[in-house]
Amino acid sequence: MAKQSIRPSQIITTFGPGSVVDLADDSVMIAGIDYWFDANKPYKRISEPRLQAALNVAGFRTPPVGSLRNNDVPFVRFPRWRVCPGCFMLSERFRWPRGNPDLPPVPRCDRCNKATYPARIVVACRRGHIADLPWYRWVHRGQSCGGGSLYLKGEGRSASLGDLRVECTCRKSRTLAGALGADSMGAAGCTCPGTRPWLDDNSEDCTERLYAMQRGASNIYFSVTRSALSVPPWSDRLQSEVASFWGQFPTEPAPGIWSALISAKFPNEDEQRVRRCIERLTQLRDAPPSIREEEFGVLTSDQDHSSLTFETRRQALSPTVATYLATVVAANRLREVRALLGFTRIEAPEIDPTVESFAETAPISLHAPEWLPAVENLGEGIFMRLNPERLAKWEKFPAVRERARQLLDRYSAWRQERGLQALREPRPRLVLIHTLAHLLMRQMSLECGYSSASLRERIYARNEMAGLLIYTSTPDSDGSLGGLARQTSPPERFEGTLLSSLELADICSGDPLCREHLAVLADKANGSACHACCMVSETSCEMGNRLLDRGMVVSLPNMDATGYFDFDRTG
Repeated sequence: MAKQSIRPSQIITTFGPGSVVDLADDSVMIAGIDYWFDANKPYKRISEPRLQAALNVAGFRTPPVGSLRNNDVPFVRFPRWRVCPGCFMLSERFRWPRGNPDLPPVPRCDRCNKATYPARIVVACRRGHIADLPWYRWVHRGQSCGGGSLYLKGEGRSASLGDLRVECTCRKSRTLAGALGADSMGAAGCTCPGTRPWLDDNSEDCTERLYAMQRGASNIYFSVTRSALSVPPWSDRLQSEVASFWGQFPTEPAPGIWSALISAKFPNEDEQRVRRCIERLTQLRDAPPSIREEEFGVLTSDQDHSSLTFETRRQALSPTVATYLATVVAANRLREVRALLGFTRIEAPEIDPTVESFAETAPISLHAPEWLPAVENLGEGIFMRLNPERLAKWEKFPAVRERARQLLDRYSAWRQERGLQALREPRPRLVLIHTLAHLLMRQMSLECGYSSASLRERIYARNEMAGLLIYTSTPDSDGSLGGLARQTSPPERFEGTLLSSLELADICSGDPLCREHLAVLADKANGSACHACCMVSETSCEMGNRLLDRGMVVSLPNMDATGYFDFDRTG
């Protein structure tokens, strides 16, 4: 098997448990976290108490670092069905090479002695189950021939699936044309086997529709993650040290021995300060925090902060910017902990941006995990809070409410069609803040030295919150290039960035088609938004490039005045 390395951040986002990794000469699936560590493999702990409390786990661990060849990342071979390039036999029973270290460690054909390669097609369902395509059933259409041998041959006309024919020695044959259709497996009488190869073939009953797909398809794996920023007091040095120390105890030590433990671990610290840190940790256990509300409170406070992992400076605003924004904060240092909860297949996970809830995910462990894989990223960002008085006036404007209602109703219906809850707080500010974040990311990528895929958004639109954070974070110890936070000073520089972003919203190269798009007539819930004006990389967006409408930011030509930045100036 070819050597391949996987970074810890890739395991959180792309190659987590249950994902298929294509190699040069093989295909493997990353195993569940039950099999990641043993007594001989040390691991790094990551502490983020608020996120631990929200996810109900004792802690986080950095994923194994290294390569698949060295078994640093446990895996299973998937798919099991393979093809011989010599005689074209299709089988799951090829032999393993023995006694010759020069041969690649992949199954070989008994007839040709050639290294086989994995089959292209697999089947999966929305609950995350995955299995090999039922090749015999596909060829024989549900009938049995007594167990003949299968062969996969190309007819030499093209590289399409329709040019691949599966043949059985019983003389039955069938091409793969139509195998990837939505109803192809049901028509063939195939039901979901409920198998979970990443959990040691643990299976369960399943009645979901089965879909055939290519093993390298982009919708075969979507990671579901949740993150938190380390904000005061959790970013303070002593609080961080106490949290790391406290997290090593499966159960809280008896009160009588706390003093001895504190004196031994923190000999130079005041015991009462340490105890206050411990009290904060015990309070989290009884009342899980609202992560974003706490972050919003810190970012909008009048106080600047400075610690090893969190440094913010409130910036002066130009008169123009002050009309629309109440606060601009340069976050020169940020620490983000991002944890992997599970994954989905077929469709990307849907987040409710008002409550941070996820749809059901496929598990990454056989049992309720005590820990989750996570990465620790350092970076920088810019936080903006909208002017509350102007926002309240804008949200009451009839044309704004009607335009937002159409979009939010369509999005809620789209969610309900997929078994998800409707939006809890369908208010116009959510669309406004989200669209503004995308416009700013596109503009800032031209000015700050980061690519647009390196920037991320963090939306604060629940309850009375109305803000957004544009940030970047990397596992590197340096954390950032410094170009993003510098866009806030002097005030004229940020004003120029904001006004340039509004120009992106005003005119799109896709107009008039983009401008006149109606969410009620489309499957995806967007208003006037397309890849030429508002959409960004999927990794940068919290909502899958949905709930976007530049008509909420600026008023569009020949339409009602609905833009937050000009609704009171347009006739």
